[in-house]
Amino acid sequence: MISDAPQRRHRKRWAWDGLVDPSARGRRTGALVLVGVLLVGLNLRPAVTSLGAVLEEVQRDLHFSGTGSGFLTALPVLCFALVGAGTPLLLRRFNHEKVVAGSLTMLVAGLVIRPFTSLPVVFAVASALSLAGIAIANVVLPGVVKEYFPDRAGPITGMFSAFVALGTSAGSAFTVPFGHSVNGGWRAGLGLWAAVGALGLAPWVVTAYRAARVRRGGTLGDGVSAWRSPRAWALMGFWALQSAQAYVLLGWLPAILQRSGHTPGEAGWLVALMGALGAPVAFAVAVMQRRRADQRVTMLGVMLCYAGGYVGLLYYPGPLAVLWMCLLGLASGAFPLMLSLLGTRSATPASTHSLSAFVQSTGYLLAGAAPVVAGWLSSQTASWRPLLIMMMLLLVPQTVTGMIAAGPWVLDREVRNRGSSGHQLPRST
Repeated sequence: MISDAPQRRHRKRWAWDGLVDPSARGRRTGALVLVGVLLVGLNLRPAVTSLGAVLEEVQRDLHFSGTGSGFLTALPVLCFALVGAGTPLLLRRFNHEKVVAGSLTMLVAGLVIRPFTSLPVVFAVASALSLAGIAIANVVLPGVVKEYFPDRAGPITGMFSAFVALGTSAGSAFTVPFGHSVNGGWRAGLGLWAAVGALGLAPWVVTAYRAARVRRGGTLGDGVSAWRSPRAWALMGFWALQSAQAYVLLGWLPAILQRSGHTPGEAGWLVALMGALGAPVAFAVAVMQRRRADQRVTMLGVMLCYAGGYVGLLYYPGPLAVLWMCLLGLASGAFPLMLSLLGTRSATPASTHSLSAFVQSTGYLLAGAAPVVAGWLSSQTASWRPLLIMMMLLLVPQTVTGMIAAGPWVLDREVRNRGSSGHQLPRST
């Protein structure tokens, strides 16, 4: 009998073959890119959430006016929408390894400048620089995952989303304690994230150098136009509505809980409980992505968690608040799910970039209206019920668009078939 031990050893040795695209520059580069992708995820939100943790101190020390403070809070959605829309132009000129390295350089530069300035204008410009870097990375990363991990785009994106959740929580949790621990106040607290950003930049400097030795310029092309795909429009609509849900929850949930009878401390740890579920939920979504291509069941489950959390807050906000926070924490799986759809519903890295730019830039721009409407509702009445009812009503179009986007379809095939046979949509496969 012939032993199969050599074959087993061979399969173990090349375990990365199914994970890294043959066009990638070897398994070591693939491993470095994976580490780099996860570190980018860790750095995509602390620039925003760390500022939120010390915003009152920054306003006081830098003498920000009310208008200036409002501009600071509006900067993320403006940068994500406007800068994200222009990112495909960079990819025509530079390969995406250089673009990611450049985006992180912008992020770190802005984070380094913020703690050392005493001028509100300089602080705002530095914040915009960091957010522009984040906006570019937001769009580019799904295409990077698609090129290096073509058969594992869903699971890798789920891991990436988990690190985004960790970074989001860390920015809120550690900024103030770190600043106090070194007696540096808000300046030291914000400066901490420049060091974390530099850590995330390191793998991309090496990767960009290696890529420059293999190919020059942007080689991905334009991909197909996501504007021509009805399902891409559905994904964009879901992205906008999900972002609106996130903006309103982060901005108004503590106030809703306090108006429901909870102390500020209780409201704080309840919101923290909801956020803490983000990382494990993202990993769970990654596992589900690996097992099936059709994500409509997962999507429906996420939306039911949203509905359950809102109904609970509306009618039984007191003793059962922990349960409602857990449901809303499970609903946070909508973010890694929609992020993974950018890679799993496009066939090539170029198409992924096209879909990502369209969905994120347009979606974030539309979502920016949600905090404005929420603020208006809050100013018109002392009750939090109208706001919760509004969020529940938004779940209807969000569920419809989400179910369309989570079905089995591929952007490239849909656009190609529409172009060759009028406006008839192909059967999804």
